[in-house]
Amino acid sequence: MIRIQLNINAPFIVSVLL
Repeated sequence: MIRIQLNINAPFIVSVLL
């Protein structure tokens, strides 16, 4: 489940950085 959360949070963090 942790891996799934990271997969969902990763794009969100990237969008914030962009």
